[in-house]
Amino acid sequence: MKSIIFGAFLAVLGVIYYQYRKDKDLKEAIFSFLLIAVVIGFSIFSRYTLVYKPLFVLHILLVLFSWIEVFRYIFTKKSNFWVIFSPLFSISLFFLIGYFFSK
Repeated sequence: MKSIIFGAFLAVLGVIYYQYRKDKDLKEAIFSFLLIAVVIGFSIFSRYTLVYKPLFVLHILLVLFSWIEVFRYIFTKKSNFWVIFSPLFSISLFFLIGYFFSK
């Protein structure tokens, strides 16, 4: 499974590089790489939200929509950036719950 994910990741990086070679737009290529890095960070944070199961499900759904929107941006250059950064909502809820309801 990890090899499939890694292969898909390399394919997306290849698409970004191909679009850069075609358009010569370094700003768009760097922005696409940064969006992928941000969403990878959101994905990594998912294991910490496992403590609160409903919040974990919400976070996984928001991360899924975020990945879809990043791919949409990479392929069409159109996106709703609030969807990409929507996992910040569940991350902030995680910290608020931890702050107010910890022992």
